[in-house]
Amino acid sequence: MPVGAVSSDGRTGLQYHNPYCTDYHRASHEHTWPSKGKDLAQFVRRGYTGTAPFARIVWDADLSEDFSKADGLAAAVSQGLSIGASGIGYRGPDIGGFHALTHIERTDVELQTRWVQFGVFSAIMRTQKTGYPRPNPEPNLPDSYVNERAEVYNPEMMDVFRKYAKLRTQLFPETWEAAREYRRTGMPIMRHLGLEHDDDPEVWTEAAEFQFLFGDDMLVAPVVTDGARERTVYLPDGDWVPFWEAVDYDLARGAFERNEADLRALEGRQSVTVDATLDEIPLFVRAGACLTLLPAEVDSVADIGLDTDGVVGLPEVRRQDLRHLSFGDRPCRNKDRVSLGGPARGPGGQTASRFL
Repeated sequence: MPVGAVSSDGRTGLQYHNPYCTDYHRASHEHTWPSKGKDLAQFVRRGYTGTAPFARIVWDADLSEDFSKADGLAAAVSQGLSIGASGIGYRGPDIGGFHALTHIERTDVELQTRWVQFGVFSAIMRTQKTGYPRPNPEPNLPDSYVNERAEVYNPEMMDVFRKYAKLRTQLFPETWEAAREYRRTGMPIMRHLGLEHDDDPEVWTEAAEFQFLFGDDMLVAPVVTDGARERTVYLPDGDWVPFWEAVDYDLARGAFERNEADLRALEGRQSVTVDATLDEIPLFVRAGACLTLLPAEVDSVADIGLDTDGVVGLPEVRRQDLRHLSFGDRPCRNKDRVSLGGPARGPGGQTASRFL
């Protein structure tokens, strides 16, 4: 909305700049839903207060290919927390960023890796190919400069992308349950700590910046600093188990399994500094929690592409195939958080499968 524009009711472009988003999405919603019904997954760009009823899926618009708090990876974390607190639970950024208009550097392997790791714990995980480079980069660039970005399908990215795509797929029961809670209560999937720990003043400070709860039991702290190999994380009330100490990743199977190591639970209401190697995102699980995972063999939770030879889909999974990872002293027992045949639906109204 240009500043000098005037709306039909007389508001200036400056006055109408933000409300315009809501009116735009409302018009689209009212036009399409009568004919398309609840199975339509509306995918919209940005929003404002009041947009939630008309925006089923939102992406963060054109983020830059950098780590910056202004418009890069760090900004995407902040946007996710803000939009969740505004009532929109289904959102996700362009993994890898979209443009390099304000700088000449493109998304490299490290930045793409950190984007992918964050994308796993966004309500909607979606990659962005190619992006938009800065036209006519400044002259006298070093010979090493290449105006190309690292993509998830590049050989140097394949192992890390497979690892985190597998984690995302296997965590589907947890994501699905968080989505059901969002539809019941409005609690977003990606949650600012203040939504559950509003009595703790530290969650509103820089000590807890760029971290969040994913569902009920996971605390995620994306790395948003270039070159960082450690991360300071604020642990809210409760005890928290470092995920990567308790879980091993089987590269051959793509499986995440509890190891035999003794659990080390860290007391909450304190800041801790943890390792953040390039292949790991700082991740904690609430002590005593039990995470439900799909079998590692599942390739897709979508209903399309399942006729491809070798592709294992969600319809092939039975209740007894689900795996449970315990982060307490006792094994998981009688955990039945995953709805079998219930009425809950995804962001477009569609059922996730015949039983989940």
